[in-house]
Amino acid sequence: MADTQKALEVKKKKVDPRTVLPEQYHEFLDVFDRKEADKLPPFRGKRVDHEIGLLKKDGKEQELFGDR
Repeated sequence: MADTQKALEVKKKKVDPRTVLPEQYHEFLDVFDRKEADKLPPFRGKRVDHEIGLLKKDGKEQELFGDR
């Protein structure tokens, strides 16, 4: 059982991007920053952000949850 648990564990090895990126791209290293990548973009307001409405063929709104 312990071997199974060990096999199922996700192993994430942290890699320094400097070691895998060619030197010509080192000016873009901030793109690979994990902390920055995990952040959500700021809310930009109603004029920029928009809703995507899903419609059925009959023109009514589609239910996303509930009985199907």
